[in-house]
Amino acid sequence: MSKLFYKKNSISYLFFFLPLFFFLFIHYTNQVEDIWFLLSHGQYVVHHGIPHTEFLTIHHDLCFVMQQWGFSVILYLIYHFFGSIGINLFVGFINVLILFSLYKLCMLISKNNKYFSCIVASVIDLLLQFNFILPRPQIISLLLLILTLYILEDYYVNSSKKLYFLPVLSILLVNFHASIWPMLFVFCMPFVIEFLNFYLKKKDKRLFLLLFVIFLSVLISFINPYGIEALVYTFHSYGISLFNQLIVEMHSFSLDIHNYTLLCNSSFVLFVIIINLFFIIKNSKKCPIHYYFFFFGLSFMAVMNLRNLSFLLIGTLPFVVLNFHKKEDYKIANKVYFIGFIFLIFIYGINCCRGGYTIKNTTVNELVHYLDENKNNKDNLRIFTYFDDGPYFEYSGYKVYMDTRAEVFLKKNNKKEDIFDEYYRVLIGDIDYDQFIDKYQFTHLVVPKDSFIYYYLQSNDYYKIVCRQGDNYLYEKDYSIE
Repeated sequence: MSKLFYKKNSISYLFFFLPLFFFLFIHYTNQVEDIWFLLSHGQYVVHHGIPHTEFLTIHHDLCFVMQQWGFSVILYLIYHFFGSIGINLFVGFINVLILFSLYKLCMLISKNNKYFSCIVASVIDLLLQFNFILPRPQIISLLLLILTLYILEDYYVNSSKKLYFLPVLSILLVNFHASIWPMLFVFCMPFVIEFLNFYLKKKDKRLFLLLFVIFLSVLISFINPYGIEALVYTFHSYGISLFNQLIVEMHSFSLDIHNYTLLCNSSFVLFVIIINLFFIIKNSKKCPIHYYFFFFGLSFMAVMNLRNLSFLLIGTLPFVVLNFHKKEDYKIANKVYFIGFIFLIFIYGINCCRGGYTIKNTTVNELVHYLDENKNNKDNLRIFTYFDDGPYFEYSGYKVYMDTRAEVFLKKNNKKEDIFDEYYRVLIGDIDYDQFIDKYQFTHLVVPKDSFIYYYLQSNDYYKIVCRQGDNYLYEKDYSIE
């Protein structure tokens, strides 16, 4: 057994090559609508400072919180100096840090079982790569939350002084991704319950230091450009029924066979929950109390909102290493990993056949090019766009009606108007299009074929088609008719 253990440990790090290899083939093209407004945000902060009024759209005087300002600045500077290659290298670097942090967490939980820590860490990283390792602020927030879990687990196991770094993670998280900042305290609560149990049974006073550090973490998080508005941002921006209907990652769990994306994501959540249940049943005597709270709490969050799957992955699967300690476990792990390897080759192979892996826009870039070639003054144009198309027009210097920053268009955030509700009524045809267009005086409209507004414009003599890309049409106001 000792020889087997030594042999397995000697090749443990080879498992890291699998997620790092597959990362090279991530296909960003259809998943980075958000990157364009992030680049616009970063550009604005670098040249003008922190904004408090929305500046990218045709809407005026909307109150605004740039809740990812720190990440946006870094992303813009990298893209400005190094282009798409720089973005890919940056995301790859953060992915390496995520992989290494997961490994250290698994080593801590498993009491230095290097072989299985490498396997579990690489599997979690591979699962994250399907939807979450992207040039978006979530890569930073995931890394910071893994480090949070490591610090708390180290305090649980070793009473480590690393706990004092928790306020540092708090201030980083609120400035890089404020909407995820409350998750830091969601991750703290199971440990509070764990130490409360220790105190009641053994008079273990570590609970009080933990509560004190959590208090400091809240206090120091006010060091951000928006103060308390950044801290409560998530409570104003989620749980909106329209968001849950229109934004894929905000959907709740559903095994609807007619919605392929929703079915895949929901099946993914179910798969992770089943894995956790299996290991709970198998190893219930060794699982600490806080693991149960992580499992039930994060499973509930993932079922309610599929974007929370990433928290379920990093908050529960590291505890899987508690279950491996016998010789037979090595054989089982090798078989599972081999099957997973073949499956991932198939999935990533299909993904790579779809195209390259540079950051680009392939849906409306020709429409933007037309405007660049034919319009001299961008400031005079007022463009209607759909949700996903707006950010690329914004990065290209145009003012638009709508973009993917859905929460910006809620009245409770912008303090002026529920624009997202109006946008929804445009989508479903429950609006007077004459009044709508007159209200905003659009010079151009970008609409997909067979949409309600597309059919309306076909019978509107004041607008004509001037460019087309795929199923997207660019309508331009014909001033000669007036």
